[in-house]
Amino acid sequence: MYPAEDYHQKHSLRGRPGLRPVFDELGYDDAELRESPAAATLNGHAAGHHVGGELGTALERRAGPR
Repeated sequence: MYPAEDYHQKHSLRGRPGLRPVFDELGYDDAELRESPAAATLNGHAAGHHVGGELGTALERRAGPR
């Protein structure tokens, strides 16, 4: 198996204004974004999946429930 092209990686995250720029500001390149657990979690949130714990609470407070 091979990783998909970069533009397929974290598709939901890339489509949400306000989420992807955080990773850009931190200097993440496409490979680092693909491998990042934080990006995977936020991609799930952007796709409408539940994110638990303190991060989930903070996301709901800021962006509202998904």
